[in-house]
Amino acid sequence: MDYTQENIEQILKDLEIEPYRHNKVDSNQAAKILNWRAETEQGKKTNYTPISIRRRTAGGDLHPEPISERLNIYDVVEVFALKIVPSRAAGGQQRRSKKRQSSL
Repeated sequence: MDYTQENIEQILKDLEIEPYRHNKVDSNQAAKILNWRAETEQGKKTNYTPISIRRRTAGGDLHPEPISERLNIYDVVEVFALKIVPSRAAGGQQRRSKKRQSSL
């Protein structure tokens, strides 16, 4: 879904997110946005966390702007443009566990 600047501003207001300067959000706020998007766009409850956001940064999907040694902020438009990816960790862990048990 493509979001206009007006859509983004209204969604941020509804989510009670006050962006930092130049329309930037921190990792907690970005996670909140992604959780909202997953539920709205796909009807799925997800649990994006600040760690999820940092992983997306490491993967090159997001480009942080460091504010301090401990805080990065992200362009809100970039967060709204991110592809929502389903969580696959639980299924993969279960399959690996079954393989290990069968090989014993």
